[in-house]
Amino acid sequence: MVPHGELSDRDPTCCRPARRTIHAVILESEGAFVAECLEVGVVTEAETLDELLRNLRDAVGLFLENEDPATLGLARNPRLAISFETAIH
Repeated sequence: MVPHGELSDRDPTCCRPARRTIHAVILESEGAFVAECLEVGVVTEAETLDELLRNLRDAVGLFLENEDPATLGLARNPRLAISFETAIH
């Protein structure tokens, strides 16, 4: 047994609180938009921002559908926090 407050060598996430947020970054590239999640393996693209947001929600939902969020270090119903990067000129 691992003393309270120490991490186990076998499970480095055993004592960390579950993350409530999945972060995604949106980039504009060559007339299309691409979103990539930082905590989970989800990438999607679309021609419009509205379509991209729908695709992103669907893709993250499908990714988590048969997963136990706790095994990914996530809370039960995580939220998406989205950053948008675009060129100034």
